[in-house]
Amino acid sequence: MDTLTELIKAEIKRQYGSVKEFSAKTGIPMSTLNTAFHKRIEGSSYELVRRICSILHIKKIRDDEITYVNGEFYDLVKSVESLDEQGLSTLKALLRCEKERCREKPNGHNGIGHVEKKR
Repeated sequence: MDTLTELIKAEIKRQYGSVKEFSAKTGIPMSTLNTAFHKRIEGSSYELVRRICSILHIKKIRDDEITYVNGEFYDLVKSVESLDEQGLSTLKALLRCEKERCREKPNGHNGIGHVEKKR
């Protein structure tokens, strides 16, 4: 499954609890959503993808490597643009420390919103 489809499904579950509830609240037919998820969302009409992303507050942040993120992460990434060299250096050092801390966690944490299920 592609990144955008995964993100949309995760955001629907997080914000609405289920695709059925999302469909009911937004008026987008379940059949349309099921088809979009089965064929990959990026194969759907531009208008449908734009509408779903708008409802879920998902924004595109990079053109070279298409990346979609939720609003909070988008705002964080955009704020990095305002940093000077010292601020960027400080942020890089902090990120290195935090990556190491997360890597050492026993719960299998491997990134924002991605925690491996315990078996």
